[in-house]
Amino acid sequence: MPLSKMRLCMCFFLLLSAMVCPMAIAAPELESVTTCKGVVGDPPKPVDVTDKFSADTPAIHAVATVKNCKPGTKVTGVWISVDAISTPNFKIGELEVVCKKEGVNHAQFDLSKPTKGWPVGNYKLDVYIDGKSFGSAPFRVQ
Repeated sequence: MPLSKMRLCMCFFLLLSAMVCPMAIAAPELESVTTCKGVVGDPPKPVDVTDKFSADTPAIHAVATVKNCKPGTKVTGVWISVDAISTPNFKIGELEVVCKKEGVNHAQFDLSKPTKGWPVGNYKLDVYIDGKSFGSAPFRVQ
């Protein structure tokens, strides 16, 4: 087979392969996670952004912004008391949010004040996307 026909066949094969094979899709990515005193709107927007809360704060809120989502992507927020109680790194609670649309999604996480108020100390919200750790937002109750 002459060299020019071989090159033409190779180009055709590569072009056909590119059309038949699925294109690479960007993986979900945590763009940001913000702790705050409140949340408004849809998509949720943080209000009174802070990483310091008082022991009588009614609820601690967080908003995680995830990009490159596809419907069904699971975003999980795990609330952790780092050193506020006698058991270090104690899991306080967990919430899973399922992305409903393709592209950018916002997951809202809320944690209500315990009956006796928040114990003073360090906390964090760990964020997982489809079971993989993607980051955390540390905060403090003082």
